[in-house]
Amino acid sequence: MFVRTVILCLCISTHSLLPAQIGNSNNSEKDYIKFKETLDKELIELANDTSRQGTNVLHPVLLPEWFFNLPVSSTNCIYTIGVSDPGMEEEEAFKLAELRARSIATLLSYAEISSVVDNYSNDQQTEKTGEFTTKYVNYFRIIANGSFDNERFEVVNQYFTSFNEAIVVLRYSAIELSTGIPDSLKAIVDVYQAERQKYNKFEMEEKYEIAGTLNTSESDESYYYSFQSLNNLFEISSSYNDMQLHFPYFHFRYQGQPQDQPNTLNYSITSKLNYGIWKAFLEVFLQKVYLLAQPHNVKIKKVGDDYTSKNQDFIREVSESKPSFKIVNIQISNNQLFVEMDYLNQPK
Repeated sequence: MFVRTVILCLCISTHSLLPAQIGNSNNSEKDYIKFKETLDKELIELANDTSRQGTNVLHPVLLPEWFFNLPVSSTNCIYTIGVSDPGMEEEEAFKLAELRARSIATLLSYAEISSVVDNYSNDQQTEKTGEFTTKYVNYFRIIANGSFDNERFEVVNQYFTSFNEAIVVLRYSAIELSTGIPDSLKAIVDVYQAERQKYNKFEMEEKYEIAGTLNTSESDESYYYSFQSLNNLFEISSSYNDMQLHFPYFHFRYQGQPQDQPNTLNYSITSKLNYGIWKAFLEVFLQKVYLLAQPHNVKIKKVGDDYTSKNQDFIREVSESKPSFKIVNIQISNNQLFVEMDYLNQPK
């Protein structure tokens, strides 16, 4: 009798579980069909998007060894680097990379750097609540005008990556080679950085802009490049000879230098390579230039107000400098780029 009762209970419980199992199976099947349709739809959209064709290769790019071993610069011979945007046609990419390399040479040799830094803090205490607000704003500008004989520039190395970006290393000789009309080069850089904090909210905003112009007796060339970020939002704008360039937003990755190369860089300033080599190089390069120019000719103004319940501090720093620099080395580690720089001469 007991055995019959157990068998009857098992039959009833099994029968009651079947609808639930069938329901779960149906739900899984619906989810599978839904995601399969979503994937098919996304693949069709990717296939029809001509702007993304040929740029889906996101494996780590292996860069040539000379990229990590730039020749030593001196006052008579400067080595500089330029990189195009990813996703460009090869011929156009090398032209843009060479123009950017020349503008970097101008910034290395003829930089006039000025900056203004504001530090503001407000510490207000009341019986019921406390408020602490800080704001740090750094704005610096670099203007460089130079005249170069075209014969003084020589392409030492060049490479075209699988991300369709050109890398060029130029050598510039300071020794006059001709008496013809030199080419005119101008580079203008504006960098804005702001950090704001109110209560527990923190906000960071940055914008980097560079414009380079080359005027020759035969033709003119120009480029513009900017990137700006607000917390996790990011945008890049780029043009070459007044033609807007489409920037492919992918997670780019690059392999580092050979393992046997000694690692001697100061890693305090780095930039991720997610948006290509030029963005990372430009960001670190400009930060290094700014820091190397900082210890000289700084004027500080301070305004402070002390009250019973409020204390405000406002400090402004203004600086000007005319140094010249050299690129010592470039390294990549964990998909981050590092640039080592030094003076060619001491700032005036």
